[in-house]
This record gives sequence, structure tokens and C-alpha cells, in this order.
Amino acid sequence: MKRNKTLIIVFFVFLITYLLLFLQFPMNNTIGGTCDALLTISSSNYFSNFLGALFSGNNVTSSLYPASNILQFGERALGLLSLFNFFKMLGCSDVTSWYFFVVTIFTLNSFGVSLLVYYYTKKWGISVLGGFLFACTNFAFVNLDDAHVLFYFFSVLAIVFLLRYKENKKRRYLLFATVLSAVQLYFSLYVFVYGFVVFLVFFVYAHDYFKQFNLKTLKHLLWVFFIYSIAITPFILFYFQSQRFLNFYLPDSGKWNDIASYSYLKISDFFGVMPNNILYHSDYKASDLLFSFFDIRKSAFIGTLFMSLGLFYMVKHFRKFLPWVIVFILGLLLSTYFYKVMSSNIFILQVVRLSYRGYLISVLALSVMVALGLNKSLANMGKTKQMLILGAILIIHLLENIPYPFPLSNHEKLKNEIHTKANIELADGLKAKNLIPDKKWVKIVKQTTDKSSVILCLPSNRIFGGDLGMLTYNRELFYMNHQTYYKRNMFNGVHGYFPKSRIDIQQHIDSLPKENALQELVEAGMTHIIFYKNMVLDEHDKTLKEINTLKNLKVVEENNTYVVFQVNNEWL
Repeated sequence: MKRNKTLIIVFFVFLITYLLLFLQFPMNNTIGGTCDALLTISSSNYFSNFLGALFSGNNVTSSLYPASNILQFGERALGLLSLFNFFKMLGCSDVTSWYFFVVTIFTLNSFGVSLLVYYYTKKWGISVLGGFLFACTNFAFVNLDDAHVLFYFFSVLAIVFLLRYKENKKRRYLLFATVLSAVQLYFSLYVFVYGFVVFLVFFVYAHDYFKQFNLKTLKHLLWVFFIYSIAITPFILFYFQSQRFLNFYLPDSGKWNDIASYSYLKISDFFGVMPNNILYHSDYKASDLLFSFFDIRKSAFIGTLFMSLGLFYMVKHFRKFLPWVIVFILGLLLSTYFYKVMSSNIFILQVVRLSYRGYLISVLALSVMVALGLNKSLANMGKTKQMLILGAILIIHLLENIPYPFPLSNHEKLKNEIHTKANIELADGLKAKNLIPDKKWVKIVKQTTDKSSVILCLPSNRIFGGDLGMLTYNRELFYMNHQTYYKRNMFNGVHGYFPKSRIDIQQHIDSLPKENALQELVEAGMTHIIFYKNMVLDEHDKTLKEINTLKNLKVVEENNTYVVFQVNNEWL
């Protein structure tokens, strides 16, 4: 009973901390992301519509039309999409749901690592520190846009059960560990891959490094393989079906083809600090979250104190910490130049495009080693002195890693910075509050279109950027989320991978207002155009004026923000 009470207290310590830490986002009516966070929101809302249509028997509408299911493209983190929808079911808005979504991920990460450390130490103070060390790093915060790749809860719990299995050899613990490790796949493909690496290390460790490999060990190995196969088969089948039938498009130009060649960590990246760090100067500004994108996400600094303690205890207790030393080294190999070389020669390794994310398992290993090392160093001290030292370490760690304010938590500041740096007047439409279209406007769209309509949202520049960089992605992702409210098919959208039809459609969009381009779009199914006046980034943009001259379009609704055009019936 006492342990359960302490567990609840520890959980709420983490929960309250992250509720306060990330409160900046809902208070500023914004989110801590520019691309993948927006995709998480729109994909979650689409997933909700998809499930609703599945049970009601109605047809589901989609962005990326004529593709019929955006969940077939990119990473399929259905578990986390369900988490987001849970908060939507409670009545939260998209912005608030994203806030609770991130708070939950960080809370469970810290809680999971604290349980892992507690297994070793049986001390909650050190366990709480371990939880904060892993979750609260500059590297994690700078990747907040990709919150799903930070979610290690199930993989960490799998290690706890493997350690319990090593201790008493009860098969049920091996079963729990295997299932938890496999379930991680439905929450994040990246975390599953790296979590599986950690799982393998501790599976070997649990069997004493196979020093006495026998029939029983072989049976356990085959049993684990069997359970894994059952658990991940639905995902694998869905993946191969997508690969076979969806006709993915990968661009030939730009950085996309060469992502693996520059997404690994370099030595300088380990000293990279995100904007607004409390203690350290950053080479980046908040606007770089839009324009640098991958470069800024490689800011792998985790705190001078944290890294120093981790390396010190790793060397001092090398033999005792050997499994974690191996995990640390593997994390470095998977996230640095070594992986670039390996992936360029082994095709299957290319499934991991952004190798820098592998560094998180090194951070996990360091978190555990620091906690265990401190447990040994402080063992002969009184409890009061121990808590003071642990508190001081925690405060220094948080000061070294937490930025204030979080970039994007102040939209007006970001807007001014972008104007100064890039001479771009950030459109009023590109605010997180506009992720949700006005209810009256949604009603108008539904009244002026029908369920068989296909919408094109403008402006829509080239998908892969051009002069506006990530702002292009932002607009398309806003349109994707609006589609989930309109519940009409829509040409617009971006994703981790594209259906080739999306690129073909974009070529016609780029040729507007030429009449033959309009005809091609109509033949592809377009019935309506919605022009977003608040998404125009260039005050000299003449797109709306030129579209107004097209004789085969007529305005059916207009207000200060939107214009709805309908294709003349004789053209349909």
C-alpha cells in the first residue's frame, strides 16, 4: 500500500511539472511545432473521422485526394493518434489536445525511467532524478515537433520486466517484456527500432550473455520471436500493402533524397543549443525552426553536468554498468557517421531516415548510469544531504536544458523575427488557433458543397518549398486539418511520403490561372476552390485576382478571410 501511494505521488510530480512547463503553449494559443506537430493534429482528426465512418458505414473523405487514406503514408503511430483523440473526446480543442498529448508523453517517459531506476536502487529520490534526466534535455525539447519519436514508455517498461526475468527466471516476465517491446511499434516506428536494440541487449544480458547457451535458452529465443511476430504482423502487412499499391513519390531534387547523408550527428551537434536557452548562447533563432528544420533538430546538447556525470560513472563502474555502456555505444553508432556508412550499403537500414534520433537510447543509458552512480556515491550520506545534492543536480540540469520561452510559444515574437530575418510578413492564418476553422465557416462550406465535392485550397505553392521553405508545409497542413472539419475530399496535403498523384496535381496548381490547368484539375475531380486570404505571404500576390478572371469559375461565398469558387456545371 505504501509503495502504491508513493508511485501515485511520483507520477503526479512528473505530471504537474510538465503541465506547468508546457503551459506556455495553450496560454499563447499555439503549439511547439511547425510540421510534424501539425501533421499529428490533422492525422489524429482524420483517424477519428475514419473510425466514425467505419462504424457508421459512411464514406470517409480525405486530403491528398485521390488517395483515400492518409494513414497509409508516413509513420503510422496509431496509438498516439488515439491518445490525441482521447483528449478531443474530453472536449479539448486541437491546440489544448496537443498540449495534453505532449504532457502525457513526457510524464510517461519520466515515470517509466523512474520505475527502471527504482528497480535497481529502491530509492524514489534518485529514481525521480533519473526520470527528469532522460525526459528534460535540450535534445528532447528541440524535437518537440516530433513528440512521437520521444515516447519510450513501453520500451523502458520492457527492460524492467527483462531485469525481473533475469532475477527469478519466471517466464511471465519475459512475456510481458516481449509484448511491451512489440506494442511500441504502434506508437512510434523509430522508438520501436531503437527500443528493440535495447531489448536485444538486455535479452542477452538476462541470459548471462549466452555463456551457457542451451536448449532452454533456445526455446526462450524462439518463443520471443514467435510473440514478436504475432504482435507486429498487422503493422508489417499494412506496410507492405502500402508499399505495393500506393505508388509513392520521392522527389529527385533537394535534400529529400539525401536525408540520410546529413541527418547524422557530428561532433559540433553535441554542443548545439536550441533558441532561448536560459544559460547558453544559441547559434539559432526561433525562426530557424521554420527555415533550418533538420539542422536545428540535431542540437544534441543534454547538459554539461549530465554528460560529465554520465561519462564519469560509465568509466568508474564500467563492468557493473556493462549492458548500459553497450546501449550507450550503440546509440552513438546508430546516430553518427557510422550509421551513414552502414545505411548506404545495407538497404533495409534506410528505413531509418533520420539517424540522429538514435541518440535517445544513449541518453537513456546515461540517465540510468548517472542515477545508479549517484546511488553508490551518496550511499554513506544522510538523507538530508542526499536530497540536497540530488536537488542541486536536478536544478542545474533543468537550467542547462530548458529554454524560456519555448520557441513558437509567442507567435507575435516569431512573426517579427521572421520579418526581420527573411523579410516575410508571416500570414495571420499561420497561427495555431486557426488550425480549427470557424464553426460558421464550416457550416457555409458544407452548405455550398456536397459530400461528393472535391476541394482545392489556395494559395498552394510548390510542396518542396522554394523561397518560402517550411511555410509551404504549414499551409498545406492547415488545409489538411480543415479538411477533417469540412469532411469533403481535398487535393491539398503533405506527408512523410507522397502518392504520385499529389505531385501531378501540384503541377496543375502551379500552372493556374491558365485555363488548361483548370481543366486538368476539373478532370481530376475538382468541383470547388477555397481561397484563404489570410494565407497569402506576399502582398503583391495576384493569384486571387487572376482566378477571379476565370470564366468557368463563379464565386458562391466570400467574407474577409475566404472565397469559395464553384466550377460551372457545364464543365463538370
